Amino acid sequence: MPAFLKRKNFEDWSQELHDKLKAAIVGAFVKVSHRGKYRVVEIVDIKMNLEAGESGVYQLGKDKTSIIAHLRYGDSEHWSKLSLLSNQDPNEDEVKRMLLSFKVTN
Repeated sequence: MPAFLKRKNFEDWSQELHDKLKAAIVGAFVKVSHRGKYRVVEIVDIKMNLEAGESGVYQLGKDKTSIIAHLRYGDSEHWSKLSLLSNQDPNEDEVKRMLLSFKVTN
C-alpha cells in the first residue's frame, strides 16, 4: 500500500521542507478537492511558487507558504496549493477510482 498523507502533515512541515523531505513526499498519495469533489492523487513534485510572487503566498494552517504540489490523477496532471488537500482518509470508493485512473489491478 502506498503512503497516504493529510493536509495536516504539510501544515506541520511547511517551513521545514528540504530535499530529503521532498524525496519522501514524492510518490505519496493525498486526497484533494478538485472541481467540487475529492480525488486520491499522487504527488509528482513539490516546489515554491516563486513565479507568482506575493500572490502565490497562501495560508496553510497557522503559517503562510508558497509551496505547491504537482499532482497526478491517471493521465491528468496539475499544480495545486497544499490548502486544497484533505485531512480525511480516503474512502474505499475514492481509492478504487484512483486505482482505475492509474489502470492498476489487484
